Amino acid sequence: MPKAAYTAGVRRIVLPVSSSSPSRAREFLRSLLDTWGIDGNLREDGALLVTEMVTNAVVHAKTPVVVEVTKGVRTVEVAVSDMGGGSVQLQDPRPDSVTGRGLRLVDSMASEWSVTEHETGKTVRFSLDLHDAAAGLPC
Repeated sequence: MPKAAYTAGVRRIVLPVSSSSPSRAREFLRSLLDTWGIDGNLREDGALLVTEMVTNAVVHAKTPVVVEVTKGVRTVEVAVSDMGGGSVQLQDPRPDSVTGRGLRLVDSMASEWSVTEHETGKTVRFSLDLHDAAAGLPC
């Protein structure tokens, strides 16, 4: 069972190396956004992006995954961390490829995103702009 926690404005869940972890991350984020009264495009965009990032971590890093979600005044930030080596890079998949599009989705849908490599692995962060959601604009 994944562990969820609340620490200083950050909601966190630790997920195992499991094919069910992406869907658990998606439901975790949706539940938080529902609690915060955030719905529509931002909710669904965030759910898609966290699913993609957790899938990447499970498939490539093969380590437990930590998902942290922070609601700011203007953004929701999601950080997905794993303990795997290797770098994260934008891919240019072939049209018939079934993989390689996750980070492209983050790049096109997130307000901002970044990758931080550290001694114990890496963290991919993305932000979704709450102003876009409030204005009814696509995120």
